[in-house]
Amino acid sequence: MKYECMEITDYEQVIDLWKEINGLKIRDADSFEGIKKYLLRNPGLSFVAKDEDKIVGTIMSGHDGKR
Repeated sequence: MKYECMEITDYEQVIDLWKEINGLKIRDADSFEGIKKYLLRNPGLSFVAKDEDKIVGTIMSGHDGKR
């Protein structure tokens, strides 16, 4: 298992993983453009866990500039 900063190129695998999670809602903010803006606004704070080349986990973190 390896961990890497999430990049927008991970988007398709991340969305596919999220769709498999029972009870997790994908919102408009989770669109390609929404996630791209989020990653640009919060560089180096979101990660993916990979088993070989398959994404098996995500951590998304951000801030609003005040905290």
